[in-house]
Amino acid sequence: GTNATSPPTAGSLDTGNWASNTWYSEWVIYNGTSQGVLFSTQTNAPSALPTGYTAYARVGWFRTASSGSNPLGFLQKGRKFRYVVNSAGNTTQYPVLTVVGSIVGTVNSTTFSPVSISVSSVVPVTASIIDAMFIETNNAAGSLAAFSPNNTGGWGGYNSTNPAPHWFNSGQSLTTIFSILLESSSVYWANTSSYIGSVCLGYEDNI
Repeated sequence: GTNATSPPTAGSLDTGNWASNTWYSEWVIYNGTSQGVLFSTQTNAPSALPTGYTAYARVGWFRTASSGSNPLGFLQKGRKFRYVVNSAGNTTQYPVLTVVGSIVGTVNSTTFSPVSISVSSVVPVTASIIDAMFIETNNAAGSLAAFSPNNTGGWGGYNSTNPAPHWFNSGQSLTTIFSILLESSSVYWANTSSYIGSVCLGYEDNI
């Protein structure tokens, strides 16, 4: 993309230069005659508009790759955003939500005591729903993992009469793909096997 000028031009950033690992909002702008696009790191409004443009509306986001400033592969239809994996591009796998290789929290038939996981690197601040998938790098039958949208203390284990979180049971795959209505910039996670992790498939934007 084009770095910002002062004032910016249609099709460019509103201010500053493109950066890696950064969320950019996409804006449709209007000057009374024609439409254009503008990109920004802002949530509520661009920092500056091209000369003559007075109207704007945010239509989405994208995130740049860890090296360079090209966007990660994505497909957006309305409010729905999906990462697109392409072995020949800069998105060779889905973004990691929880890493494989560590055991955190407590999760069993009666107890779910999770740890907080930030979602800010995989969904933008306006995301209302995160779509994710459990992954397993080795068959560890009977191992468990679970997610919840908060840690208010009301969640129970899979044999509990309390509300149950989103479950994954290794060897049975009772739940592999799931969605969480976000209540904050974090979700909550616990697992019993270092072979189980999760990735982000995409999100729904609150446009």
